Amino acid sequence: MRRFYIIIMSFSLVFILSGCNPIEFKSTSKIISPENKDLMIKGKWYIDDYKIIRQVKVKNHKLNKYLNTYIQIDSDFLYVGGDVYQDVKYKYRRVNTHNYFMNNSEINPKALGIYIDELEVVSASLDGKVLYEYIKYDENKLMFSSDGIYYFASKRGNLVDKDVRGLYSNNTIGEEIQDVNKNKRSGVLIGLRSQRNQTENGNINESEYRTLWISSTDKDEVRVKEKPNIIFPRISGFWELGVKKDVVNGYENETVYVKTYGYKENKYIRDYFKDANDNVYRNVNFISNDYIALESIKNDKNNTIVSDEYVVLPLDNIQQEKGLKIVDIEGQEAKVVQEKSFKSVIESNKDLKAKLETNLNEESFTVVRKNGHWAFKGRVRPQSKDEELFLDYNIKILPSKKLIVYDELKVPWNKIKERMPEALDAYTSPNNDIAILISKSSLFVYSIKNGELSERPLKKVKLNEEESVIMSEWALDEFVYKWDKIFR
Repeated sequence: MRRFYIIIMSFSLVFILSGCNPIEFKSTSKIISPENKDLMIKGKWYIDDYKIIRQVKVKNHKLNKYLNTYIQIDSDFLYVGGDVYQDVKYKYRRVNTHNYFMNNSEINPKALGIYIDELEVVSASLDGKVLYEYIKYDENKLMFSSDGIYYFASKRGNLVDKDVRGLYSNNTIGEEIQDVNKNKRSGVLIGLRSQRNQTENGNINESEYRTLWISSTDKDEVRVKEKPNIIFPRISGFWELGVKKDVVNGYENETVYVKTYGYKENKYIRDYFKDANDNVYRNVNFISNDYIALESIKNDKNNTIVSDEYVVLPLDNIQQEKGLKIVDIEGQEAKVVQEKSFKSVIESNKDLKAKLETNLNEESFTVVRKNGHWAFKGRVRPQSKDEELFLDYNIKILPSKKLIVYDELKVPWNKIKERMPEALDAYTSPNNDIAILISKSSLFVYSIKNGELSERPLKKVKLNEEESVIMSEWALDEFVYKWDKIFR
């Protein structure tokens, strides 16, 4: 009965979230039995075939890394492509075959020789980051993708080799892994958005976006690289976010798009609200692995603000018109907190009450930075479209790991302010080795030792005028080496 209730509620939720508008890409997951299937792929697998799914030039060393080698999988252990991983976590899910491949690779599964309706997928993660997703499409067959190539493997046994386990303890693993484990490494992708301004003749300037890749070895050697647009990690690989401006019937319209990084084609385009009677500008307030928070600003022909609205969307369906509700991401408790916060701000602003909406709009919220953490902020909109007035309020609940994997400060905020009084924001590595401090005009990299910031910064990066952080994604140890290669 309990299982039946869960299934009914899940289907109801899917129906509610889909609304009345068609959605191009549907959810791939479905409810499964509580049986633990995380280790259904345990054992030894031989990679004997591959298929290139994108028109990219494949380097031989990429193929040689996997082809004609073994994958060995145990409860907390993974050996693949010459790399050894300890303390691995596995997670099982059942997916719709067509939706899964369209969402992740934009490919028809029949092109890979897959004709079944459902697949079993096991993701292997380390420190919250997905290493590989293994797709079991037959009792003794699995596949996985890497750098635009799908590899196929056949099962050769139920147990891993003892000598492979010994590789890790004896430090006889490949050169690449030895190199990255010599010292503690941390890296962070910082996404930045510049503030838009209005010129003397009334024109609105565009916001500019860029990504900094900051990496450190053993709290000392710090390197900073930069790319235009926002480069961010997902389970399916690295993606890119950008904003482009079109002119529609003489009005300016900004479109936020995301696409797989390194390829010319756009995977999804966000282009709703193409208003023929207003200029439409969009600010990206926040982006993570799976979500994006936008602010949509409409101006009339005189560039007077008509509306200014928040919306949060899933990156897997960025084209959908309706935004998510906070309950969709954080659950019922967050909805209760949002309702209380909304009522509180209305009651404390009685002089504005007659001009503001009195019913909570659950979709009207965003994600911002506050004292070294990501936080939710809601918006009360005006009752009349003629009013430019709106009112923001804090939603006093912390974002969960569903929204952002890591959001902790290893150094207390008061200590950060003691070291740098002009600090407006701060980020610290999960490795507890470096800290990123943000002032109005610069970004500083400090080392951390015994919970204290170094006397002087290791690196200083000049920020553009009124530039703000919209993303922070950390990589540790061997991931730093891999992310660095991708970013280059």
